[in-house]
Amino acid sequence: LGDFAKKVAFTIGYEGAASVGGMPLLVKIAADRPAGFRYSDCEADGGDIRFADAEGKAIPFEIDTWNPQGESFIWVKAPAVTKGTAFTMYYSGTPSAANESFATWADYTGVWHLNDLGTDTTANSQGLYPNSTATADIDGHLSEKSFADEAGLFGKAFWANDSTGWNVGNFKEGGVWVNDGAALDAGGVFTISGWFKHNDWSYNYDYIFSKRLNADNSGTPNGSFAVHLARNGNDNIVQARGASSARTRNETAAASLKGVWTYFTFVYNGTTCSIYENGALNSSGTIAVASDNDEPLVFGNNVNIASGEAGNYAWNGWIDEVRYVKGVAKSAEWVAAEYMAMAGDAFVTASAVADVGSETPPVGPPEDPETPQDPPDDPPEEPS
Repeated sequence: LGDFAKKVAFTIGYEGAASVGGMPLLVKIAADRPAGFRYSDCEADGGDIRFADAEGKAIPFEIDTWNPQGESFIWVKAPAVTKGTAFTMYYSGTPSAANESFATWADYTGVWHLNDLGTDTTANSQGLYPNSTATADIDGHLSEKSFADEAGLFGKAFWANDSTGWNVGNFKEGGVWVNDGAALDAGGVFTISGWFKHNDWSYNYDYIFSKRLNADNSGTPNGSFAVHLARNGNDNIVQARGASSARTRNETAAASLKGVWTYFTFVYNGTTCSIYENGALNSSGTIAVASDNDEPLVFGNNVNIASGEAGNYAWNGWIDEVRYVKGVAKSAEWVAAEYMAMAGDAFVTASAVADVGSETPPVGPPEDPETPQDPPDDPPEEPS
């Protein structure tokens, strides 16, 4: 990896019954977290950090947010997600190997962190959210009817609009759209997820995801897909629809999205859409076919906002960390592990900082010392 002075050992605390491979894990860093960590020991942008598995082999990672004045977020592709799997972060030195951050997301079709608003010259767009995988031409384009971002769970989050109440001002505006093409063709099987938080007024069929031509779905070939909330009285209902009115709903949900970040995963296997809320299966139901229809994938609205059109049921809140996998209906174990890898601090634990070349103190209580052996008997006396 290179020549480094400092290291931190991490251990995965996954409790699931089945091992999950290829899962990016969230590593959080701040001053003295892990114990002994100082930003001043790293390059200004964290560029000298590297990660390795238990055998010393480099593993890919992506720095999502580097914040020397606060908390930083790093996605590390663990060699395997099983209880006790270990990996190490090295820093304060000179790396000899480049890090290919896109390899962190090799098992995803698209990943949009929604915290890097770059320059975008695309028509009807005022900003760019780069896609973190190596897949070309699927960056997220911010609608010109959207507004400044705010703090999210991981760095910044996309804020759909700045309406002040139900049906007030730009209530129907906003959204992020992604170019359609072969990269997003899912063939009727896919997994899509993200973190969502709503403002504190009533919902009005606010759309989380859509892939359709226009608001009423007229003129869209069979194969459209949309996820939205139910109207006013059912504030906690999320509904997934295909090309017809058939839907699956999370009617057993107890939590409200008003002011609360909630992680939803939608797993579609060609006929059935399963809705997971915070890593747990909430409901499953049959919906009409949702194969590709050559429309942009939109976060936060129900129309093709790439054309500059405003929808009639925009998402009025925040969106963070959207992920999409085409052609794969992920397992319940995988969905649960992905949620746990983001939701808390217990999934990945860290040792204190140690000098490279020294033994890293173990995480947990020390082993019992060995019982001392009795001294050998005195040798027999020689005969006189």
